[in-house]
Amino acid sequence: MKSDAFPLLAENELFKELESNKEKASVPWWKSNFFIKQPMLFGTWDGGNAGILVSIGIIIFTALVASLSAYSAICICKYITIGKGGMFSLLSQVLGTKLAASIGLLYAFGQAVACSLYMIGFGDSMILIIENLNNIWISKCISILVVILLLAINLAGVKWVIRLQLSLLLILIMASIDFILGSLLNNFSDETNYQYSYEKLMNNLYPDYQDNENLYTVFGVFFPTATGILTGINMAGDLKHPHKNIAVGTLSAICISTIFYILFVLIIGFSCSRNELRSDYMILVKISGVRVLFLAGLYISSISCSMASLYGSPRIIQLIAEVNAIPFSSFLRYTKGPNNIPVLATLLVTIISVVFICITNINYVDVIVTIRFLLTYAFVNYAYFALMTTKQYEKIKISNSAINRLYDEFNIPNMPKYLALFG
Repeated sequence: MKSDAFPLLAENELFKELESNKEKASVPWWKSNFFIKQPMLFGTWDGGNAGILVSIGIIIFTALVASLSAYSAICICKYITIGKGGMFSLLSQVLGTKLAASIGLLYAFGQAVACSLYMIGFGDSMILIIENLNNIWISKCISILVVILLLAINLAGVKWVIRLQLSLLLILIMASIDFILGSLLNNFSDETNYQYSYEKLMNNLYPDYQDNENLYTVFGVFFPTATGILTGINMAGDLKHPHKNIAVGTLSAICISTIFYILFVLIIGFSCSRNELRSDYMILVKISGVRVLFLAGLYISSISCSMASLYGSPRIIQLIAEVNAIPFSSFLRYTKGPNNIPVLATLLVTIISVVFICITNINYVDVIVTIRFLLTYAFVNYAYFALMTTKQYEKIKISNSAINRLYDEFNIPNMPKYLALFG
């Protein structure tokens, strides 16, 4: 099932300078892509509406959906040559170019909209801490400026993306530890109302939805946290050992992130009243120990997610244009540099993100993202099913051919009829 249609890069910008001394590659940034992003932005609102039990259920269900799709993609990688183009490269070798192109465009569009989702959350949270700037268009301008900055970093090369993401990961880890330790230290202070309380836990245990909210709207807001599980595949052309790196990085990221998500929900359920969870979106900052550090983690989490979206989807679009899967898309083939950075495709994704930042708000964007990624994951699972079914049928045909040769060699008459079914 191997294919040379999408060859791996023999030498690229990221690993070029490591080849001489055979050092191992740096830890891929995509291992942190599924890290604590949304609990900082939406976790309070989720917990305030769905309650602790349902919130944990949503987290576990999302992790299971993500794990199933990630496992399917990892298994497919064992039988194909995965290279640039990520998701499109993977699906095209199993389902064909045309179908893979439609799915790839759907996925790339979802990533572009997800970028706007993260940036809208970033802008909204920024204006909450700046007095006299509570204006929606100021929030949108902040979001657009950050997207343009991320565009410049993407166009500068993959090494700059890696350096930025590893730096962001370090700050995210520090912010997470700060939040956990801060929640513990609050129990020894009389200056705060966020001590652990059994009464608060029981009040927050079950769902109590606000008007126009239900399980599906809460799930729709939370599910985009799982959109990064295929980022490792999208970066396969820039990885030293993609088959190994994708498997280890993706599965470990899902497990670690799920633990952090559940831990965050339990902490806010023990520490805050339901009204605070629903109305005060900055409640996590008040619980944390060093608020500046936690705020840095809050903003950086959104930037990290947006960077992942701007990195992966242009490479899918560029490869779709390169193989002429979509008419009138040849201009998107243009690349630059030794790592073939898809300049025009990156600009296209950026424009889509900016448009969605301007025309909508976060509650509309999340539904768009959720539906498109669910469809993409469904096709990934189907691709694995189709691949395994085909390989099983090939084994049956090979076995049947061997049996037929055995019958012919020994001149055995009246071959059993059921064997002919597989001929």
